[in-house]
Amino acid sequence: MPVTTSPLRRHEEAERSECARLVRWSRASARDTAIMLDASQLRRTNPTLVRAFEARLQGASFPNEQD
Repeated sequence: MPVTTSPLRRHEEAERSECARLVRWSRASARDTAIMLDASQLRRTNPTLVRAFEARLQGASFPNEQD
């Protein structure tokens, strides 16, 4: 019997993935077009997460930050 993932768990995993994308963007070169386009897409699709991320950049780092 396959194990299914709850909708909440999938949402949390997706948000962690988006946070990881934002971390890569914050560390990338301004010349990395792919990362800039990816960050631009996140700004359109999840502006609340981006605002929270940018606020954290001003202060502390993400507690579970992984490279």
